[in-house]
Amino acid sequence: MLQPKLTVIVPVYNTEKFLKKCLDSLINQTLKDIEIICVNDGSKDNSHLILKEYADKDSRVKILNKTNGGLSSARNMGIDYANGYFITFLDSDDYVENNAYELALSRFVSDEVDFVHFSTNLIMEDNDCERYNQEYFQHKFSGLVKLTSYVIQFLDVCAWNKIYKLSIIQDYHIRFPEGKLYEDNPFFWSYALMCDSAYFMPEKLHHYLSRKNSIMNLTLKLSKSKINELNHELDRLLCLEELLTFIFKWNLFYKVVL
Repeated sequence: MLQPKLTVIVPVYNTEKFLKKCLDSLINQTLKDIEIICVNDGSKDNSHLILKEYADKDSRVKILNKTNGGLSSARNMGIDYANGYFITFLDSDDYVENNAYELALSRFVSDEVDFVHFSTNLIMEDNDCERYNQEYFQHKFSGLVKLTSYVIQFLDVCAWNKIYKLSIIQDYHIRFPEGKLYEDNPFFWSYALMCDSAYFMPEKLHHYLSRKNSIMNLTLKLSKSKINELNHELDRLLCLEELLTFIFKWNLFYKVVL
């Protein structure tokens, strides 16, 4: 089988209400040379039936089933099975513009570009949802930018608004820490520290749905509770430990000096 240009990893857990819109945005991409790896993380609703429906009608859709282990374990499983030259992530309650990946991949204008970062449109499901600071998702840079420690500190760490090179993830065994919150932080920073340059796009190609039961909203609500505050701070420290271990392993101290 020929290597697909792009692998899209979609972790799925009890998102039957949103899953079809997510998958429609993928199978209707103007970029046809993709594989869509859906990791069913032990869903208890009808998500598995929807996945089968799409896999039956589009051979690019592949289903991996596992017992529930959380977002990080689902993403990591997807990475292990990925075949694309490039790789990206999409949560199963979000969706992308139909030309998102063709447009983003066209920004790999040279071998120097190690990831492409596009913009995000925030959608509130209802008034009970956490209202994120839109400024966090606004690019501070544009076009081709050399990645220095100064640049990296101003970037959002979200996994799903970027396209990466699978070879970098594989060569340096970059993974999401399992069983912890804030899992995007060590993954993205580890990847970024191995990179030379990135390309920043102003186009809002990704649509992020803020809903009451999303992982991010539940995390923010729990973190505001005094009971859970200590546990959440511990997760921050454990993720920092993961990052520091990566920095020590690959001798990247020169990359983190401001």
